[in-house]
Amino acid sequence: MVTDINVAAPVWVLDTGRAGEMAQCLTLAQALGLPYTLLRLGPEFSVPEVLPDITGVRVILSFGNAVQAALALRDYCTQQNAGCAPAIVHIGRPSHVPVRALDLIIILPQDDYPSAPNVLRLAFPLNAASLA
Repeated sequence: MVTDINVAAPVWVLDTGRAGEMAQCLTLAQALGLPYTLLRLGPEFSVPEVLPDITGVRVILSFGNAVQAALALRDYCTQQNAGCAPAIVHIGRPSHVPVRALDLIIILPQDDYPSAPNVLRLAFPLNAASLA
């Protein structure tokens, strides 16, 4: 269920504006079965100027180049919410970010990435996945 940006939601999906990336993020968001809010990123995948209510946010879903915005948003939430940091779930290979900086990295079949306890390698991309 997509919620309005003014309504608190436990899941934030960072909108890169790229159809394939968004299809995969939305598939994962829907599979969680929790309300989620789409946050349209600014130029060059920057943090949006207007942020939703941070009350209750628990997960930030990012893809590709949105990883830096995800990290910045987690820092913002941590500062504003007395240390309560949402988990970052990143789909695809995160660029220039240490593996330990993210809670879960979901690697797509075409990506070459080292194994780690927080890395999950998929056999198929999520953009053709069905919740059924």
